[in-house]
Amino acid sequence: MQLLLMPVPITYYLHTTLLKCDPALKTTRSGDTKSGDVSYAHAIHAWFMGQGAVSHVKLGEGFKTTKLRKGPKNESSKGDLVIQQEVGLFPTRPATHTILGAPARSPRAHRPLALPLSCSTSRAGGWAGSRALHFQAAQAPDPEVARVLREQETDVLILGCGVAGCSTALKAAEKGLRVVMVTSATDPLDCNSFWAQGGIIYKASDDTPALLSEDIMVAGAGVNDRKAVSKLAVDGPGCVEDVLLRLAPVPFDRHPDGSLALCLEASHNRARIIHWRDHTGRAITESLQQTVAAHPNILLVSGVTAVDLAVAEGAEEHEDEPPQKGQEQQRLKHHHSRRCLGAHLMRVAPDATEPVPVRAAATVLATGGLGDLYEHTSNPASARGDGFAMALRAGAALQNMEYVQFHPTTLHLPGERSFLVTEALRGEGARLLNMQGEAFARRYHPQGELAPRDVVSRMIVSEMARTGAEHMFLDISHRDAAWLRGRFPAIDAHCRARGLDMTKQALPVVPAAHYFCGGVVTDLEGRTSLPGLFAAGEVACTGLHGANRLASTSLLEGLVWGVAIAELLAKKREDGQDALWRKVVNTAPLAPIPHSLSESNQALPVAPPAQVEAYMAEIRRTLWEDVGVVRRPEGLAYASRHLRRVEAEVQAFYASTRLSKDTVSLRNAAETARLIARAAARNTESIGTHYVETDTEEEEQEQMLHKAVL
Repeated sequence: MQLLLMPVPITYYLHTTLLKCDPALKTTRSGDTKSGDVSYAHAIHAWFMGQGAVSHVKLGEGFKTTKLRKGPKNESSKGDLVIQQEVGLFPTRPATHTILGAPARSPRAHRPLALPLSCSTSRAGGWAGSRALHFQAAQAPDPEVARVLREQETDVLILGCGVAGCSTALKAAEKGLRVVMVTSATDPLDCNSFWAQGGIIYKASDDTPALLSEDIMVAGAGVNDRKAVSKLAVDGPGCVEDVLLRLAPVPFDRHPDGSLALCLEASHNRARIIHWRDHTGRAITESLQQTVAAHPNILLVSGVTAVDLAVAEGAEEHEDEPPQKGQEQQRLKHHHSRRCLGAHLMRVAPDATEPVPVRAAATVLATGGLGDLYEHTSNPASARGDGFAMALRAGAALQNMEYVQFHPTTLHLPGERSFLVTEALRGEGARLLNMQGEAFARRYHPQGELAPRDVVSRMIVSEMARTGAEHMFLDISHRDAAWLRGRFPAIDAHCRARGLDMTKQALPVVPAAHYFCGGVVTDLEGRTSLPGLFAAGEVACTGLHGANRLASTSLLEGLVWGVAIAELLAKKREDGQDALWRKVVNTAPLAPIPHSLSESNQALPVAPPAQVEAYMAEIRRTLWEDVGVVRRPEGLAYASRHLRRVEAEVQAFYASTRLSKDTVSLRNAAETARLIARAAARNTESIGTHYVETDTEEEEQEQMLHKAVL
């Protein structure tokens, strides 16, 4: 068996910090390193990250290390090795912690350990390490982590680690750029992309960009940006092939002959969706994050939240402005007096003290959506609109903030968080039934269950109101049971665990906040109106979705715009603009952020969790009742006024309590909720997801339904 010898002396970089190890210490390994293996070099990095004097290091199978003594039986289990402090590698530090390697798993089953801090490191020449580390240890003292973060200066800083963030990181790193990617989650898989069920658009055998573009425009009520639609339709298949089939291979479902299995979803004119069972987001996110963790140019840090973007007032402008012509000029109005130069980051922990600025030539918002601002949502609890609020405070333009898409079918079980029941189920023939067992969808729209999402959501709400029911039913029990369990295993398992069997009975469903179609305005290459700031994924408003999103476009949009951003940044390096960037990044003074950098912050009281939750409950209730699936002018006016008052209270609360992840998230939630309500109140036109019902329209709809029932 061939052994791979690491370079001696082993030189590791944490960008500006250099550590040279004892040349006599060598680490070798045999075979492929398995996910979660921890080497001697990783122990060095653990010290860098302030994990204390690392005593016990559990090495992955195949690792061999010299000059390490085996610990006493009462100190470590078989196979554990103890690094001696006296060899001079580590300064004497009081605490010791254990670092455990996660067991090797297949891409489908892999889940990193959910721990407070993880970092990927690279060998000499890149970042210090080759994978994301997930330390099973107590957090380091906050000043130590702050020191490490403060020393960072990078080509690209990415906030978020879903499909948009990972695709940007991988393509930028592939071009030689250094990337720092951060997430506030302790487990990087805790992101919006992971929870996507249905699939991602690829192409049918008889497909064309024009056919896909037509479907996107119809779903978006015709107010889409045609250039953005064309970009997705033309570039999408190539990006899928390059990133998801080549760079980070995803185990999509295939036919026996090896060809990709394609399925049909609502409002598509072709079966063009590729998928992995009924949890495509999981398969894509896991594959991307594993590839990210293995790349030497990418540093992945979890358990770190962005408090604000780092902005330099009066920063000198360089050649990174978008083309100023036609529609792009209208969508992007640049602020020439300021520039984004990174972000103020803070470790997520009870003893966290103050944020530290991480400077970057380019900062990418890939923070996901805002579904958790609503009482009922298919999104994870972290989706509170952080990116929108940070962009607003930094001065970037936002657009289409009233367009909140509601997924028509989430499982309705009182007391439980909404669980998404994928659109693909309706694509495979599932029918909507009312409490009397009647199929009602075609009373509202000729496409029935396959109408656009906003239409299906409204028909369910209308039928619930007409019949006085708390939910409707989705029935696919007429399909073969074995096929159903094989095609939709996650939904089947979730339902069976709750006493429901979709092969034998209809599922109770209601609409829930699912996807945001507006956001931070970008051009076709992901540039925002604030120089130095880019955006991709759900946080961005590319103009693609118009007033309503077509099924399975979200993952593809994040992928396509992530690749576009990386290609633009790589081109700037090739053109020699990176030297100009670095001059500004390193020298421009950053504008201070209020409250959070105060030395007296630790003297402030801790925010009572009950008060934080009370504010969040009020935000969720107001948006759900007055800025929901069906909206009325008087409700929108009330929500706009009320959420403005709530935001003012939250800002005062934020300034008077100790800085924490909860208070940062609450402030962002309050600001984003106010933006949604204000935009909805100002738009009197019913279009797409923004459906404003007047008394006349309500009467006409009731008459129409009465005739249909008769």
